[in-house]
Amino acid sequence: MTIGNLVDIRLLEEELILLARLRETQPRVASLRIEFMGDRIKSDPATIEELRDILTEVLATVGFDEHYNPTVEGTAIENIIDKLFSPNDK
Repeated sequence: MTIGNLVDIRLLEEELILLARLRETQPRVASLRIEFMGDRIKSDPATIEELRDILTEVLATVGFDEHYNPTVEGTAIENIIDKLFSPNDK
């Protein structure tokens, strides 16, 4: 949902935990201005787009096992990316 010029996205607890962990381990994610508010994140559209791009790169490096099946972390990243592409539907 877009509120003013901020995008408001509801995430599951495991998705929020993953994003918080990525903020600690990925400097590019840490540099983004994202508000964590309960079960939601809020940011401006440009930052949301940048987060999607970063998560897509992370997905390519850690999201699949040796047989190209999604890992648990990969599935969570894919779910977050989907929500970032269509925040008004979530």
